[in-house]
Amino acid sequence: MLLSLPDDANIDPMLRTTDSAASTIPLQHATSVLILAESSESSSLVASSLSLVASSSTSSVSKCRPSADPDTPSKRIRLMTTNLSQTTSGSFLVGKPKMTTINRIAPPIFQRIPVSAILEPDWKLVSEMSKPEHFSRQELVESVKILTLNLRLAHMHVDARDGVIEAANAQLVIQNIYTDKLHHALFEKETKKASSSERITLNVGGTHLTDEELIQELEHRKNAREAAEEVKKTRKEVRAAKKAERDASRAAWQEILAVHETEVNRWKTWCDELIQQGARKKDLPTKPKCPTKPKQRRDEEDGDEDSSDDERT
Repeated sequence: MLLSLPDDANIDPMLRTTDSAASTIPLQHATSVLILAESSESSSLVASSLSLVASSSTSSVSKCRPSADPDTPSKRIRLMTTNLSQTTSGSFLVGKPKMTTINRIAPPIFQRIPVSAILEPDWKLVSEMSKPEHFSRQELVESVKILTLNLRLAHMHVDARDGVIEAANAQLVIQNIYTDKLHHALFEKETKKASSSERITLNVGGTHLTDEELIQELEHRKNAREAAEEVKKTRKEVRAAKKAERDASRAAWQEILAVHETEVNRWKTWCDELIQQGARKKDLPTKPKCPTKPKQRRDEEDGDEDSSDDERT
């Protein structure tokens, strides 16, 4: 809604601002004075919740028309839900899909009264005590005119501030819905449904907790879990021992390679000296052979496969 200033014929020059673009003052309920609005999407998201917090205009219509539907909270919630579902950044607040980290609401919009569009009333008129009985008729007319114009300015400021408060309340509603959505997502994460292995179904109609069959089944599953934990622990110890053995084997192999490299360097130096002394290449000593790396045992490979299987489980 755009609240226009009075016509030029009925307005005093003191009410006119220096900015010609301020001939109309935006006072829309949701985005009345969006001086710091960041995007049109955030403005529409704020405006969508006004059906829940804004009731001045609709309430007045309901009072004027008794046959109209009452402005009830349930009606406002339906309007808010419909408007939120039509936005891209707020549709997840009223949808059923699970919430993820990419679902975020628009950042808050901090608003203030547009000083350049609405002049401040002359508040000195409130404190100044005048004596109208000593005024002439022309002075009384001018005084009434000044008071009327300043009262009109004050009314504009009240409407603008009401719009700012209304938009702030709308943002609080959206943030509250977002917080509830986060709370539900956290609750679902903390209370995961029990897996099928943890469910016990002995009879279709249900089983009493003191039933002997149920107690035996619980004991059997407890023993099975303990046995599985023991097997897992044993496998872990075996894997640790095999890993230590493999590490020792690798260290020994690296030492063998280092010794072989030293022998090869020594052989090259010796061959160079013999060639300088006039020896033929066929008479040079044979190059030291590289030792063969021992093959990995089959049980160690099986141990690696078991460890990968345990990690997947």
